[in-house]
Amino acid sequence: MDGGSADSFDEAVRLAFKEAGMADASTGIARLFASVVDSRELKVAAEDAIAAAVRRRYGRDVSWENRPWLVVAPSLQFDARGLPCITARCQSYVVAEAEIRTEQRGSGYPIALVGPLGKPLVLVLPLVFLDALLDDDLQRFRVVSRDGRETCWDVPAIKEPVKLPDTFVAELAGYLRRMPVVDWLWEFGAQGRRLAPLVAGVLMGLRLRQQRAGPTEAQPWTRESVSQALAGLGLNAGEIQQMWERAAPELRSDMTMEDAIRLLLRSQG
Repeated sequence: MDGGSADSFDEAVRLAFKEAGMADASTGIARLFASVVDSRELKVAAEDAIAAAVRRRYGRDVSWENRPWLVVAPSLQFDARGLPCITARCQSYVVAEAEIRTEQRGSGYPIALVGPLGKPLVLVLPLVFLDALLDDDLQRFRVVSRDGRETCWDVPAIKEPVKLPDTFVAELAGYLRRMPVVDWLWEFGAQGRRLAPLVAGVLMGLRLRQQRAGPTEAQPWTRESVSQALAGLGLNAGEIQQMWERAAPELRSDMTMEDAIRLLLRSQG
């Protein structure tokens, strides 16, 4: 499709995310997922796709100059079967600002082309891996193989090794040092907001199981214990207070701690 101006990466991301149906996502997400694909391999395919699109729309007697951008648009799903995971379906988009010249018009005029490129790549992020990343404790997983670009991790309860780009893992760790997991998911727009309470609830359950010997689902809640658990996800005191205020009408004294935490997390969305 034709788009607007694409004279910067942020503008290219805006056009690609609009085409992908995630216009409310942050441009930072595109930077995070850029390392998921092999940009060198896709660059040749992008140039061929641009040439085909221009000729199909404007005919063969046309010349152009283009400055293509590659943007990865991740579509998230939460899978609770077996070991809970976030699955990201990563579709690459090519965004090119081209200057079209025809025989009828000697001077060029700019257009922006936006479209999907190649097949989507599926990235699986187990929540136990995300929990380890939060604690800077990836050593708990055995490295199966490493090729300088990607590492395959042996995550218990998952049959196949989990393959993740090293740059993606490093940049995701940086993201999570700057903001809570819930805020990171909100960077994905509406799709992330839908997943945030589910993901945060599972992560909270993992942390409670590490901290206590008893079954977390049977533990009674107190304001102090729930607040401490939420603070462990990186939420500040002001955010936690707002969550208490929103959730107050639905809180019950006979709730378990896990149920109370889930209720407060849902209230944030």
